[in-house]
Amino acid sequence: MIKISIITINYNNVIGLEETIKSVVGQTYTNIEYIIIDGGSSDGSVNIIKENKNHIYYWVSEPDNGIYHAMNKGLAKANGDFLIFLNSGDYLCSNNIIQICYEFIIKFPGNDIYYGDMIVINDINSSESRIHKHPNKITLKFLKDNNINHQASLISLSLFKEFGPYLERYKLASDFWFFLKAILKNKNFKHIDFPIVNYDFSGISSSDNFEKYKQEKLLIWQSLVPDVVNELINENDKYKNLIEFKIIKAAILLNDKYQYFKGNT
Repeated sequence: MIKISIITINYNNVIGLEETIKSVVGQTYTNIEYIIIDGGSSDGSVNIIKENKNHIYYWVSEPDNGIYHAMNKGLAKANGDFLIFLNSGDYLCSNNIIQICYEFIIKFPGNDIYYGDMIVINDINSSESRIHKHPNKITLKFLKDNNINHQASLISLSLFKEFGPYLERYKLASDFWFFLKAILKNKNFKHIDFPIVNYDFSGISSSDNFEKYKQEKLLIWQSLVPDVVNELINENDKYKNLIEFKIIKAAILLNDKYQYFKGNT
């Protein structure tokens, strides 16, 4: 039976944390390893964690150095076959959603990342929740202007062992770095065609945070994607699936070899 590690990070969000915990501990699927990394909250969050300690594999409450430092602390404790990063304030769509995901993985084995859809809540630009659908195929063209919802993704632990943890120098978009690297390394993605999480959009939707997020995405894109690939993607929409063509794979390989050579001379 596949083990699913769910990692929740939290800081002074007791109401959101309680909703998140409730959605995890109420799952019908039993092989879940729940990890909570709290950043030293003072609002009663720790009391909520203690009330649910029988359902939690590991928890800690101490200061951290940001979102991805906290996630990496949880990652270091995880033993699951697949990991879900479910931040406080986000919550699973139903009590049987992990069971459904498990059955999907069994039906479509051999993928590195399974990504689902999400229901967006608390969007300052909309008074109603809305379903955000993802494409059935993730391409460079898609990632250039979008991202995969982190909370609605089940990521293989083996992929973290290959790539390492999230880069903590990126404060808002390190999951984008991870997904982009996975595409460039030709890892296997599989779309789960239904909502997995209710995603609290209130944090990233502030104009200041969103601008910083876009700036980080641009820096990550420029650091990983060879110029020749970027030019071809921009040239015409017919290149949206170029990751499948040998010329693009060759350009990426040459860029990797160049970066390796440059770093070792």
